[in-house]
Amino acid sequence: MINPKRYLITAALPYANGLKHVGHLAGAYLPADIYVRYLRAQKRDVVFVCGSDEHGTAIPIQAMKEGTTAQAIIDKYHALIKQNFADLSISFDIYHRTSSPLHHETSKEFFTYLNDRGELETKDSEQYYDEEAKTFLADRYIKGTCPNCGYQNAYGDQCENCGTALSPDELINPVSTLSGNRPIKKATKHWYLPLGKHEDFLRGWILNQHKDDWRATVVGRAVIARLLGSLLRLLPRLLAMILGRRDGRSDNHGCRGEREQGIPQHRNTPRITRPRSKARRLDATCCALWAVCVLNEVVRNSAAGASSRGRCRRMGQTE
Repeated sequence: MINPKRYLITAALPYANGLKHVGHLAGAYLPADIYVRYLRAQKRDVVFVCGSDEHGTAIPIQAMKEGTTAQAIIDKYHALIKQNFADLSISFDIYHRTSSPLHHETSKEFFTYLNDRGELETKDSEQYYDEEAKTFLADRYIKGTCPNCGYQNAYGDQCENCGTALSPDELINPVSTLSGNRPIKKATKHWYLPLGKHEDFLRGWILNQHKDDWRATVVGRAVIARLLGSLLRLLPRLLAMILGRRDGRSDNHGCRGEREQGIPQHRNTPRITRPRSKARRLDATCCALWAVCVLNEVVRNSAAGASSRGRCRRMGQTE
């Protein structure tokens, strides 16, 4: 696919809950626009498509802040953002909006197709909910005391004082930034697309059928994801061996399982006992740390290899 017949170029959909700034322009839209203009100058068949993202919790929250409705918010900011792009000569062929019936129908078609074929999984989870605002709360709409440094205005995803990454459950005395009230935990259902079921197809499509169409960093990430999947599948077996549990049996002497399978033991090998849960937790921690170290080494080596291959290709050399 070195010289495709047609090009479809997209850029990140700007969220219709406020005005955008020069960082958005420089990071997402200007590079794409330059590439599209280059393709048009080459007389290529290209379409540049974008639009306003008009769904999500932040929009009704912005509506509450401005004392209006969600529809009024998206109508206001869609028009402003579209005009800003036109004033800056960002040359979209199509600039649409996700609230249109066309997008609703297309999204429903995708979801129904996958759901009817059993491709989706549903999971119930608890999430913070503001009873006064009548909305679930994203992490940034929850504040509380940081468990690490004691800062009283830490967000649900990060403490701005010490920089510690957090989750809302870790905050001490969490409150909603919308109402100032303490949020409750409320059950909510989520649908997931388990890509692991399609690992063989995705691996073949990325690494074999289109291996020359991707940047070296993309291929490197795909390899890392594959190795990570293999490592995660291996971890339960490693934990079972280290904790002395195999085939559902408890093994407090550590080496018995190996002797049962005929694996020779060195006569000077000490007999390890793990009679208490504390020792088992220690073993599990060691195993997890080992896995992290292995994964870190894999990531570093794969990234270095991908970068080296990319440089060699650009220089017209081979390793």
